[in-house]
Amino acid sequence: MASFGSLSIGISGLYANQKGLETVSHNIANADNPNFTRQRVNYVDSALRQSGQHRVGTGTDVSGIKQIRDEFLDKKLRDQVSQYGYNGERFNIFSQVESIINETGEIDDKVTGGLSKTMDDFWKGMDEIVKDPANLTVRGVFKERAEGLVTTVRHMDYQLDMLQKNLDTRVKNVVDETNRITTQIADLNQEIVAAEAGGISANDYKDKRNGLIDRLSQIADISVTEDFKGNMNVAISGTHIVLENSTKQLEYKDSGKGPLVDVYMEGEDQPINKDLKSGELLAILEARGSNGNSADGDSFKNVIPAMREKLDTLIRTIADAINDQQDKGYTLNSTEENKIKGPPMFVAEGGGEITASNIKFNLESLNDIAASDKPGELGNNQNMEAMLKIRDELLYGEDGSENLTMEDFYEEIITDFGIDAKDASNRMDAHGRMIIELDNKKQSISAVSLDEEMANMLKFQHAYSASTRFINAIDEMIDNIINRMAV
Repeated sequence: MASFGSLSIGISGLYANQKGLETVSHNIANADNPNFTRQRVNYVDSALRQSGQHRVGTGTDVSGIKQIRDEFLDKKLRDQVSQYGYNGERFNIFSQVESIINETGEIDDKVTGGLSKTMDDFWKGMDEIVKDPANLTVRGVFKERAEGLVTTVRHMDYQLDMLQKNLDTRVKNVVDETNRITTQIADLNQEIVAAEAGGISANDYKDKRNGLIDRLSQIADISVTEDFKGNMNVAISGTHIVLENSTKQLEYKDSGKGPLVDVYMEGEDQPINKDLKSGELLAILEARGSNGNSADGDSFKNVIPAMREKLDTLIRTIADAINDQQDKGYTLNSTEENKIKGPPMFVAEGGGEITASNIKFNLESLNDIAASDKPGELGNNQNMEAMLKIRDELLYGEDGSENLTMEDFYEEIITDFGIDAKDASNRMDAHGRMIIELDNKKQSISAVSLDEEMANMLKFQHAYSASTRFINAIDEMIDNIINRMAV
């Protein structure tokens, strides 16, 4: 009886070491899988049996195959990934806006350079009229440069508008991706719980689930908890978007207040913006702006609305000042008898308030440029001189405290924009470095080491061979006993 018990011990060793070899093989096969977590067989002593007055061992059992991972490290890494997703997306949007500002680019074959150059060309064209106010060629050059300024501003606003619409589309795409991910996580929860309840290892399903959760953490700041059944439950600000095998979907819908969609939790009536702390979705929503929102002081938190509002202020203020001065002068066709005042140089196409999107050069004739401050004086440049001085007037500021010229104001816009863009870049880099550091720690724990696996393979191989020899020895013993008894 004892011999047959010993044979059972040897068989348990064969099975245990075979399972170890299978696990090593599985680890090696997935060495290049970024979502794979290395696995290890957990062994426990088999139940003791009574042998006379003694209790003796009966071999080994495989209690399970466990993933080697640090859940606390996973949480820290996901927190950093969420911050990186937010600042990385903001930096990406800042880069796109920077290409729209395009201070060294070309609008078309007539307009080269960015807004600062076209503004400078505009004032230089005005200065040439001051030198020779009745010269139609000089007036033609000024008209072309004024139209170039309008073209540049409208082009910038159009590109910003298109970027805003593209970001709105991205909001929809990210929401759809989020819903797909949460549905997959809920389905995997169900499969994992069912498998483990039946005693089947579900580690590969867990790897897939962890990969989905990692991506979800880049989209939004999430909290993840695992319940006693093995479900991974995911929440945003305390609201579960995955609870066991069910999900609470995100929705995007028209608020009725403008062309941009708002994002809601399923069944709730307030946008989700206030519930987000970081992640790509928050960065896109902030940069895109909401329907009817405006710039947040000097900050470019709402990148697109902020830049469009500042461009509106820039162009409207200078257009109004020039129009006021134009109205004080007289056209080239004016006479003492027929005193023709200068018409507005800039108007809003379609009427209303002048903005960067609708500004239009309004003078149909070169004669309409009101250079003179008196009717009938062809060589008079006094009104144009006064108009040229607008370039150095303090027209811009906050709360009525105008302390900036047009060019100072534009320079301030670019400076504030650059500061916020640099801040996003620095934060992205900082979180990127933290991710690399944490990922290296994670890899040292969870990644497959081929050297370690080869060592384990040899260990299990030798143990397996030893178990077979042990079984052969027991077999010979049993054979001897049977043959002797037969004799």
